Amino acid sequence: MDRKTAARILGVSKMHISNLIDTGQLRAFDVAGAGARYRLVRIPLRELKKFLSTRMLS
Repeated sequence: MDRKTAARILGVSKMHISNLIDTGQLRAFDVAGAGARYRLVRIPLRELKKFLSTRMLS
């Protein structure tokens, strides 16, 4: 899923999702082609579920 969808599910901003990805707290993949100007980030559903389960236990 994209950052916007993940942000809506978690109730946070897209920037917060980007920060979570950049700090390694949420795993995502950049599917942009080689030489692309911008990142095209996709977050696997299993990674979002894993992130939520670790947050719920804390």
